Amino acid sequence: MPRPKYHDLKPGDFGEQLAPYDFVELKYDGLYAEFIGNADGWSIHGRNGALLRYGDEPCPDCYLRGEMIEGTEWAAHSDNHGRFMAWDCIYSVTRNDLQMVGGEATAPKDFYDSACRCEGASDCLDVFRFDFMDAADHWPVMAAKAKWDQMVIKYGFEGLVFRSADGQRYGRMKRIVTQDYVLTGVRRQGPRVTALFGGLWIDGVLETVCTVPVKAATAQAAPVRDVGSVFEANGNSVLKSGALRHPRQANSDGSVRWRADKAARECEL
Repeated sequence: MPRPKYHDLKPGDFGEQLAPYDFVELKYDGLYAEFIGNADGWSIHGRNGALLRYGDEPCPDCYLRGEMIEGTEWAAHSDNHGRFMAWDCIYSVTRNDLQMVGGEATAPKDFYDSACRCEGASDCLDVFRFDFMDAADHWPVMAAKAKWDQMVIKYGFEGLVFRSADGQRYGRMKRIVTQDYVLTGVRRQGPRVTALFGGLWIDGVLETVCTVPVKAATAQAAPVRDVGSVFEANGNSVLKSGALRHPRQANSDGSVRWRADKAARECEL
């Protein structure tokens, strides 16, 4: 099932821009992942199908979508490091809702009703006996400001995720805006890389939209990868062109955060 596409929301604005959404959750800065369980065992796969973890312990038939808390600087320092935080039960035996459309799995339109998330599929809850499994909390959207003040500002979570009840709209509000780019080239000063050129697919064409500086002290710490690789950058906001305002490298030490788990074609405007 494809990963949802998120609308970037203005940080700290809890007014009209939240009107399309019904639920709010914490945003975990890890790796998008899917848990699949059956009588033969279980496995966790990343967004490009990469196998992240597996076991032969029998499970109920289920398909959970969530976040694997690993692979990022924030995850490495989180109390939840190494855990799978499930936020949707796409399929279970009692919720035989998985539909195949054009060879792809899709959920029914009313799937995201509050009673139909992980805690609404009682038979799939057996997988949470594993010490690395947990169900992510969610609240009515009216709780967004309180969760932002408490969990994002005070405790350092990356941001909040918003969802509509019908599963048609997703939004995210980050304290620091992030953007994934395709590496289209580099700027050099002698042998040293001083900036990365970031591109996005726009109407089927890969266009360079942003220049992200690389600090001299860290330029050699993470060697530049091949053109076509995906990297993550931070900024104050995303402009209409897809460029970041005041772009900088995502890692706090200024090194490049490469996104091996993400395909270049996913970087679209």
